[in-house]
Amino acid sequence: MDERGQTSTEYLMILALALVVLGIVLALALRTRDFSDLLTNRVAEERNQTLQMLVD
Repeated sequence: MDERGQTSTEYLMILALALVVLGIVLALALRTRDFSDLLTNRVAEERNQTLQMLVD
């Protein structure tokens, strides 16, 4: 394989690696968002229960 072909292959491998890393980061971001939504809902439920206890 000549030097030009090897360089092209290396660039393609770097591009593939970047796409894999981007996919992992995107998956982590989605999981973090889901966890954040779950936590926010839990806090809202606790707040509502506390306010209800104070009102009663």
